[in-house]
Amino acid sequence: MLTPFLFDPTSTKSVEEQVDYNDRLNAEKPHRPRHMREFLEEEEIDHFQAGYESLPIDEKPIAIWRSCFEVIVRALVFDENFSPETAAEFITSGIGSEHDMLPQIREYISIYRQTPINLMLDMASDLYYTLTKKIFVISMELHLMDYRSIFPQRVCAHNSALVLKRLKDPHYTPNAEERKQYFQENREQSFAIINSMSIWEIADLVPLESMQVLQNSGRYSLLKQFYSDDTPSASATPTKAAAVKSELKGKVL
Repeated sequence: MLTPFLFDPTSTKSVEEQVDYNDRLNAEKPHRPRHMREFLEEEEIDHFQAGYESLPIDEKPIAIWRSCFEVIVRALVFDENFSPETAAEFITSGIGSEHDMLPQIREYISIYRQTPINLMLDMASDLYYTLTKKIFVISMELHLMDYRSIFPQRVCAHNSALVLKRLKDPHYTPNAEERKQYFQENREQSFAIINSMSIWEIADLVPLESMQVLQNSGRYSLLKQFYSDDTPSASATPTKAAAVKSELKGKVL
């Protein structure tokens, strides 16, 4: 299973290595090739098979790729709520163009012994698996970049100008204006570090866990007075399979 909630930002493994490792941990629900037949109507399947058999040999790989491409577009529209245009861009960027794919498809046809429709659907399933994993890996790479922008791996975890002042003068203490400016310009880093310090102190001073929760809540509210919180929210309504089929129907061979 491709889940974004099992990533260790301190790991020496690459993002892809972590994806593979976490997928193996979910042995009962691993990421696997998707069943693509649901994105075709029965009449489209009949039309594909009849049309494929009538094609010259050199045109069959093109027909396989174009139909395969269309089925993957439908899956991305349904699963990821992409527009058809965006889905098409993901395919050509993540898998390759028709020109790129034709040699692989010719080889696939030469060794495949099932019906043309199953050949096309199996290829679409395998390519969709490869593409969705690649999309997920890149997504997590971007998440880790976001994470490091908030929690940077720098030894200078404060304002460098203020650190330099105290380095020169061990008795230096920021004034109220300097501290206020630092809070405003380094909200994410400062809030996280100070809130962590507060949690540690409460854990040391308050013996009862139930009271620790109350104290931490109160401290958190107090800290928020020094910071603003502009967390955007977003919602997405998944596209229905029937709508996807209806909108894209007729594009398979």
